[in-house]
Amino acid sequence: MISIPVPEPVWVLYLNDMRDSHIEDFEPVLRASSREELEAVLLREKVESYSEPGQHSRYGETNWVKSYRKGGPLEWFNPPDNFHPSFRKCDFEAVVNDLVREILEIPMVEQK
Repeated sequence: MISIPVPEPVWVLYLNDMRDSHIEDFEPVLRASSREELEAVLLREKVESYSEPGQHSRYGETNWVKSYRKGGPLEWFNPPDNFHPSFRKCDFEAVVNDLVREILEIPMVEQK
């Protein structure tokens, strides 16, 4: 059996990329050892809203309304709202256990 060290749980920030035409899609953007660290990044990167002209792959010419620092890690993401849990704690041990349990529930090929 292979022994893999399990990392400490981390917090992951999920946001919506404004360039995606599916506003319901959220993706992992940053990870940190605490939720407070992620909240601090959101506050540090936040700027007064500004707009920039650009192209959207589906809608053509558009004005991007941005809320985060230009060139920063959050520039192209919409701020979190109250309807989506933007912060999620990732417990690696639980994730691995769930995956193993799921794999073990798959039927085995019968030997002939």
